[in-house]
Amino acid sequence: MHHDNLERASMSFKDYLEQVYGGIPRNLLSKWEPQHMDLIYTTALRSHLAGTELGEAIEQGITEGPRHRRRTAAALAVSNLRQGIAHHLFPGRCAYCP
Repeated sequence: MHHDNLERASMSFKDYLEQVYGGIPRNLLSKWEPQHMDLIYTTALRSHLAGTELGEAIEQGITEGPRHRRRTAAALAVSNLRQGIAHHLFPGRCAYCP
């Protein structure tokens, strides 16, 4: 169950960061504001990824800032999230881990 939630969070990040990486104009790109359960799941995944290159890339990609830096971070994050989803790799721990 928890692993499925982390996978859902990964997909949420990936879907958003693909838009950042794809270069959607700033005025059309919505802010990163996950709702309800997605907020809980993405917070848990951020705990798992704290202190990692992927965690830092996600943070830069979802945070308002210089466009080039966000796009570069988003590209790295999307690539690594795809691998994590495909191989079910979620390092670290969070408050919801059994």
